[in-house]
Amino acid sequence: MGEIISFHEVRSSNLLKLDTLNGRVDRRRSYVLRQLAKPNSYIQTRIRLIGGEVSPFEQALRLDDQNDPRAKDWYRKAIEQSEATADAWCNLGILESGSGWKNRAKHCFLQAIRLEPRHFDAQFHLANLYFDAGDLVAAKLHYELAQDVSDDYPPLLYQLGSLLLMEQQYGAAIKIFWKYASLVDDVKRDRVRALIRKVRSAVAMDGT
Repeated sequence: MGEIISFHEVRSSNLLKLDTLNGRVDRRRSYVLRQLAKPNSYIQTRIRLIGGEVSPFEQALRLDDQNDPRAKDWYRKAIEQSEATADAWCNLGILESGSGWKNRAKHCFLQAIRLEPRHFDAQFHLANLYFDAGDLVAAKLHYELAQDVSDDYPPLLYQLGSLLLMEQQYGAAIKIFWKYASLVDDVKRDRVRALIRKVRSAVAMDGT
């Protein structure tokens, strides 16, 4: 069964490269929705986001959108000013991870989770760090915690399916991949269907 694992194993960094554009949009949308969901915050949030006032966190987002390294400093300023603190920690962690500072990134994600245990992005990206480090037990835990918050994010499903394959939990992996297939475009759907056929064929030949 090693062929299946080597065929399918992916690093989360590859997923990040593929999903960078959507990731930035999701981070901004996530932040706005979080702010609007807070009690008595609707008017203040509209004034600030639409009226032109730029807070440290919003400045960090703008710089992040432009791949400007100064975004890190502005996320830190947002943290110092207790603005969108969990989101700022998480986004800083994403940037630290992208720069190769894995321990710093882990610290950032843990800080975000400490503030908001159900912070999807922090759980997901922390799981990716553990996955890349080969700690599948911790990775699975945090993927499942993220999945408990939102179970329709394709990169999460793909990573979790990959992990289940590596653990030889083929039935569970196939189930996850079918859900992934229902959420992605035709090209990705065809690829994952081919993978499912490969897994089923290999399992049948192996007699497991």
